[in-house]
Amino acid sequence: MAGIVLVLMFVGLSFVVGRAQKHTLDRIQASSSEVKRWGGWVLVGVGSWFVLLATWADFFAGIFPV
Repeated sequence: MAGIVLVLMFVGLSFVVGRAQKHTLDRIQASSSEVKRWGGWVLVGVGSWFVLLATWADFFAGIFPV
């Protein structure tokens, strides 16, 4: 009896996980343009930070000693 219950639990769990993966994948695909847009803004921000660090390296060396 315990074996049957265990098999049914594993089958049920596999269906639940499969459905959750499908739902998550659909949400990710629906918002991919938004993710790309935010990723672009993050890259612009990081690039700007690197340009500021390179431009005013002496000033930032006093703030962030290594």
